[in-house]
Amino acid sequence: MSITQTFSVRTYVGEYLVFKSETLHLPDLKTGVKINISELTLEFVFEGDDNADKPIISHTQPSDLHIKLVLKNFNNPLGTGILEPTKFGTLRNKEVYFTFVTHLIGDKRSFTYTLLTRGE
Repeated sequence: MSITQTFSVRTYVGEYLVFKSETLHLPDLKTGVKINISELTLEFVFEGDDNADKPIISHTQPSDLHIKLVLKNFNNPLGTGILEPTKFGTLRNKEVYFTFVTHLIGDKRSFTYTLLTRGE
């Protein structure tokens, strides 16, 4: 019997219940990430902008169930991201939130995200 079969683990960040959190290692600086949560899609696209001196986030909504975030100049080895839970949809009558941070490691990218809901 494994330890996960013995114990039930729930992680909270303040009032938010974490239902998914992981770190991804991306092979280069341009590779994006697409997260499908049932019928909701949250997509992250990385771009550079030589004319901007700070990180910029823009978004489009290709459909009611798909949000695409374009992250420009998220190129700091110390990390850049959104650490405040940000709502991006409702699924089965629960509001769904995300946080993320990305770090550069040489010419590669580390991307960590967390998906949350409120309460139980």
